[in-house]
Amino acid sequence: MRPLIHVFLLLFALCPQFALASNDTETTALVAKVEALFSGNSDWADIKFKADGIADPSQDNPKAREELERLTVALRELITTRPPRNEHEKLHLLKMFVYQSGPWNDHRPFSYNMADPFGAVREHRYLANYLDSRKGNCVTMPMLFAILGKSIGLNMTLALAPRHLFVKFIDEESREWNLEATSGAGYTRDSHYRKELPMTDTAVKNGLYLTALNNNESIAILADTISEELMRKQAFEQVIAVSDVMIKYHPKSVVSMVRRGSAIGAILQRDILSKYTRVSELSPAQLQMAEALSLHNKLAFEMAEGLGWTEFDGEKGHWPAWQGAETVEGNRDE
Repeated sequence: MRPLIHVFLLLFALCPQFALASNDTETTALVAKVEALFSGNSDWADIKFKADGIADPSQDNPKAREELERLTVALRELITTRPPRNEHEKLHLLKMFVYQSGPWNDHRPFSYNMADPFGAVREHRYLANYLDSRKGNCVTMPMLFAILGKSIGLNMTLALAPRHLFVKFIDEESREWNLEATSGAGYTRDSHYRKELPMTDTAVKNGLYLTALNNNESIAILADTISEELMRKQAFEQVIAVSDVMIKYHPKSVVSMVRRGSAIGAILQRDILSKYTRVSELSPAQLQMAEALSLHNKLAFEMAEGLGWTEFDGEKGHWPAWQGAETVEGNRDE
């Protein structure tokens, strides 16, 4: 993997005239906003609202922030009235607060959105929507659970499985526990995730999956809605610019690598393949651009694959049969 990364960086050094990401005023401002999310702020709620607001300005609104603050106050009051003897008892109260109907949550517990369990509807991936609807998915549910847990002093962070997010809880004895937020934040073994969401041994060894994320890596996950929305809008140059920031702070973000590669493939399709049918029709400059785009597209996917990612990670019906198959290049955004 190390030589491939060196080659990737070398290409940028040798080809300064080839700019993948746009450097226009709008993109520069966007990158500055994304960079600011990593400025040392450890308030995940504030970061998530800001990130969602960059993706969709309507999502960072006072009403949502006020609702989260109200919930946080109510949770702290619950902890005060039922003082826990240890961290696991405090965790139990948090689970009750979130998932069980009672006056602490206005008899509106948070639950899994069975109509959209993977957050396919883009609005369902925003924290404000989850706070309003109380219906979440494998992205918003662990995020809110960790945010609330951190607000009462629990040592929590995020962790990834293929196409899935869960919470890592570290108790007072430094023991690490997986919490499945889509299922009442129950304790869950690594083996369960590996069985239900197939992944390579290489990916696990390299820390792509099942490993507690540090603060910057977690922020990159909290901010993923930005490049998701840019991809939906087909703002491919901005997708690349934002993905570059994400990879800077989360070097093992295969989601950003794959989305970056997909954006490059889309630019190649948009600017070259959809307009010309023969290589002879291309000018020397266009041919150079096509070759560069093709190479960078290939390298983006190879970086992810070198870390152990496969495009069928998490798919029980396809993943085992895929092993050893030839890699398909192109616009493969999940």
